[in-house]
Amino acid sequence: MDRVCDVRKADGYNALSIQWGVIGDVGVVVKSTGRDDIVIIGTVAQRMPSCLQTMDTLLQSDHPVCMSFVKCEPKLESSGGKENFMKKLAHILGMDDIKKVDPNTKLLKLGMDSLMAVEVQLSIEREFGTVLTAQEIRELSIARVLEIGTTSEAK
Repeated sequence: MDRVCDVRKADGYNALSIQWGVIGDVGVVVKSTGRDDIVIIGTVAQRMPSCLQTMDTLLQSDHPVCMSFVKCEPKLESSGGKENFMKKLAHILGMDDIKKVDPNTKLLKLGMDSLMAVEVQLSIEREFGTVLTAQEIRELSIARVLEIGTTSEAK
C-alpha cells in the first residue's frame, strides 16, 4: 500500500497510507486482550477521537505515507527492579496478578503474541541489560524471567 501511494504521489495524484499504532475502542489488540491500557513496544492505544483528528491533519499533509501512534508515559517505562518488572510483565500479558501463575509456565501459554514478545524482549534488555534471541523469548517462562532479574541484581 505504501509503495502504491508513493507512486501515485510521484505521478501527481492524491494518495495517503497511514500506519496506525494500537487503536483503542475498536482495535484488534484491545479486543483480544479486553484491555485498553496495554503498553506495546513503548506505545499505548490511541483513542478514536485522536485517530479522527490525526486523520484530518494527515489528509491535509503532502506526505504519501504517515504513521500515527501514542507514546506511553515515562512512568510506565521506568525501571524499578525485579518486582516492578514482574508487574510490567503482567501488564504486557494483560494479566492482573502474575504471582498466581505457576512460575514454570511459558509466556506463550499465557497468550503472548508476537507484539507482546517484542515488548517483553525489549523490556528485559532495557531493565536488566540481557539480550535474548527470538527463540529464547519463545521458550521464556516466568521462572526464567525471575532468574534473569536475580542475576542482574547480583551484578
